[in-house]
Amino acid sequence: MKVVLVCAVTIDGKIARHSQERVTWNSEGDKRFFAKEVKRHPVVIMGRKTYEAHREVLRGGRLYVVLSRRAHMQNSRKGHIEWYSGSARELVSSLSGRGFSSAMVAGGSEVNRLFLAEGCVDELYITVEPRIFGEGIPLAAGFGVDMPLRFVSGTPLAGGSMLLHFIVPKEK
Repeated sequence: MKVVLVCAVTIDGKIARHSQERVTWNSEGDKRFFAKEVKRHPVVIMGRKTYEAHREVLRGGRLYVVLSRRAHMQNSRKGHIEWYSGSARELVSSLSGRGFSSAMVAGGSEVNRLFLAEGCVDELYITVEPRIFGEGIPLAAGFGVDMPLRFVSGTPLAGGSMLLHFIVPKEK
């Protein structure tokens, strides 16, 4: 199963100023790309904070998996919203076993770190927005691994942002 991480960042690598912030600072070009990318994947994986910030805009037709340490306390709706508290690798294996061909990881920082650190990401689409926050939440919190990526392409988007596409090379 292919796993694609999609995220918008400032040029200083921040995904938000604080944990409760909704991503409203990104360009129209990024919003259009994100909406199109969500439609390409039958599964969207996110953390609890991201889910709480965006739950009113989640559309049907795909499975949303929300990662939370308290997943057992949440109400899942099988096939639409499912809560999960295990490892990224186990989740990917489970989703693959259920017949899903791809999943999109839509953050936040802790979820991004989890999937990157466990080697579960195949591709990244990072929109770099022409902003600097100085302080805030990084793309992947506490990620202490040197991970080489292979650059695929850079595409200018409306609003002055740049969409970067990378592949994570598989070890030989």
